[in-house]
Amino acid sequence: MRRRLPSLIPLRAFEAVGRTGSVRAAAEELCVSHSVISHHLHGLQLQLGLKLVRTQGRGIELTPEGVAFQRAITRSLDIIAQATADLSRTRRSVKLSCTPGLANRLLLPRLPELQACLPGIEIVFTPTLNRPALSKSEADVEIAYLDQLPLDPNIAAELLVRPRVFPVVSPAFLERSPEAHQIDALARLALLHEDTTARWQQWLEAAQAGSLGPLRGIRLSHADLAIEAARLGHGLALADDVLVARELAAGELIEPVATDIRLGAYYFITASSRRHDRHILMLREWLHRALGATASSCSGGHRGMRKS
Repeated sequence: MRRRLPSLIPLRAFEAVGRTGSVRAAAEELCVSHSVISHHLHGLQLQLGLKLVRTQGRGIELTPEGVAFQRAITRSLDIIAQATADLSRTRRSVKLSCTPGLANRLLLPRLPELQACLPGIEIVFTPTLNRPALSKSEADVEIAYLDQLPLDPNIAAELLVRPRVFPVVSPAFLERSPEAHQIDALARLALLHEDTTARWQQWLEAAQAGSLGPLRGIRLSHADLAIEAARLGHGLALADDVLVARELAAGELIEPVATDIRLGAYYFITASSRRHDRHILMLREWLHRALGATASSCSGGHRGMRKS
């Protein structure tokens, strides 16, 4: 029997409006103008002979018929998305996105383990500071370090590890500046920042480091550069158990003060429609083991640490 179906384009526009609650938000998601979304809504309602949306204040809301239709369309689009994901699995690849620091300091040394975890799977590995659009297939999986996980029904996120965050210095810097053993003195030393001073400000406040004026120091684009600058003896960087396990074990970096401050966490994030993908589940379990083992290995303290 021949199916009588509306065009997929207005259906996607209507589903996005119902899910986001806004014509403008739907337009941004679909990369079109809000007038295009309005045109699709108008045409869809004419074709169906039903009122699906109505004006509510300065925005719009779904009618009861619109709510029921939107739920059905969402389920249908999820089925299409899953079918697309199932088809893409025949290419046997997984696109993994994470920050440069995590890439360089945890994943690159473990690439053989990662490949063994996913035998026969092509791993497309993208270190980046930008969050990927999972809905646009920019990545299959993102490993993100976040202070707070945003609520989004379209993503499935799981906590991997919440590591300690602490200052690190080189042995040479600590010899030149032994006052780095005192928390109250840290803000007066050569601090190495990421893109802003906010992280150090947050950490010093959590450590109750006393009165803080404006923080100074070199700003680097991300944590990996700051940690490397600290290893070269240029100042103090903030690191965590995951990023500096090797340098601490080798004595290339020292944790000068003993603290237990946790400011954020590493999350495993994928599209909700992909959360049961076998290869994604295998990757998730491997990351749990790798991150958990790395954080645990650093939990007992390190040479040069002093209680303050």
